[in-house]
Amino acid sequence: QAHWLSRVMEYGLQLRLAPEHIRDDRDVVMAAVRRNWKAIEHASQRLRADREVVLLAAKPDVRAFEFADDSLWSDRIFMLNAVQDDGTFLKRASAELAEDREVVLVLEFASRELRGDREILFASVQQGGWEPMMYATPEARDSLRADKEVILAAVEKDWRSLAECTDDLAEDRDVAMVAVRQDWRAMGWMGEGPRSDHDVILAAAHQDMCVITLALEEFPVERDVVLAMVQRNWHVFAYLPKHFLADQEIAVTAVK
Repeated sequence: QAHWLSRVMEYGLQLRLAPEHIRDDRDVVMAAVRRNWKAIEHASQRLRADREVVLLAAKPDVRAFEFADDSLWSDRIFMLNAVQDDGTFLKRASAELAEDREVVLVLEFASRELRGDREILFASVQQGGWEPMMYATPEARDSLRADKEVILAAVEKDWRSLAECTDDLAEDRDVAMVAVRQDWRAMGWMGEGPRSDHDVILAAAHQDMCVITLALEEFPVERDVVLAMVQRNWHVFAYLPKHFLADQEIAVTAVK
């Protein structure tokens, strides 16, 4: 054993030259895969069914999982590690583990039941935005478009997810604020209510004050809203459309 330990510690793939009993020696194989993950291919079947050995080999390169014994794909701890590194390994999972909520990290290969599970879908949105919803069942996807918590999570990942929500949520001020703080262009995707909200407009203007001119010209905004905006930030006045510049009360408020 000492002879082969020395050899594989120097060059892991020396394991392929080792006799059968050495390739079944756990210490030698562990040393070999530490040196070169590809050595796992030459380990005995018993050790390719050893969770710790395979996970050690896969640490630097997930391709090592390809040499795992079939029995490991029914091992929950092994599967949790494998799908965390590469979700496509869920295809290898046993039928029981394919239904496991914690194991299912990639919806594409999940069962229909899980692809319609609100908790699973919400967790996926929190991790990857709205994109994973392409694998959700149509019924679940339509339902989540009206789910404020899910839409907020999606919009936090990418403001463009605002396009996926229902008309009611497009009018939601909380959703609008999350979106517009990322990019002022979100104003074009929200409902009329948030578009005329002075806090939403100011949040957009925080990125570019010229947005105020665009917003007030493009979207219907009440005079009182404009007055409140000027009261909060007098710099707004310089970017107001002409008909607001001519308003005496707004002008006086700006120079106070």
